[in-house]
Amino acid sequence: MLDTVENALHHHLPHWQSDFGDHSSPPPRHPFLVITRLPGSGGSAIARIVGERLAWPVLDSELMERIERRFGVRHAILDMLDEARPSFLYEALGHLLSHDLISQNAYLCYLRKVVRAAAAEGPAVFVGRGTHFFLPRKQGLVVRVVADVHDRVERIVQRHGVSKSVARRTLAETHARRASFVRTYFHRDIDDMTLYDLVVNSSQLGIEGCADVVLAAHRARFPHGRLKATAPIAAARAPAPHAA
Repeated sequence: MLDTVENALHHHLPHWQSDFGDHSSPPPRHPFLVITRLPGSGGSAIARIVGERLAWPVLDSELMERIERRFGVRHAILDMLDEARPSFLYEALGHLLSHDLISQNAYLCYLRKVVRAAAAEGPAVFVGRGTHFFLPRKQGLVVRVVADVHDRVERIVQRHGVSKSVARRTLAETHARRASFVRTYFHRDIDDMTLYDLVVNSSQLGIEGCADVVLAAHRARFPHGRLKATAPIAAARAPAPHAA
């Protein structure tokens, strides 16, 4: 299997290097939502609910699938580059592929192309991966999902069947990796709340409650399906009883 991955690297690296810097992606023409999230906060679940209610496609891991289909990059390579992967999955894949052999600049180029192409096709909900930095802020709504540490640990334990200590380490390492990704390639601080139009707390509001707030913000931002020419919605954390 290692030989297969190494062969894929030799095949794709020249193509990545020659392709990087191409800005031929179509400009976005439609409204969009971006859901960014603290690891374990339930952001992906919120994005799916919002996308279902709006009848908009939700592009989470689907972005990786689009890169694979469009550019022929093997999934094993993308798994090593995807900022959304839990840290213990990196350890599981580490014996198959050296992260240092991958051009993350090329990955970023491909990611930008599929994000902008999707935004040009129609309205969409994007999940993480710095997608809001590829798109015009005035055309979208950027949401940050947060949650209490206890709830995030429990969500990781239930989702992946790991111990609480592993879950805590995974949360810390995943957040650090996402912060490094944004700092390195976009020169921004992922914890800067001015990057977001709305902040929701899933520990306080629950997953469904957060989706409701996001949809209300969407209606204010895009009345009648069109972008409202107003200033970005102020970041807020609405208090509410703890959701079960």
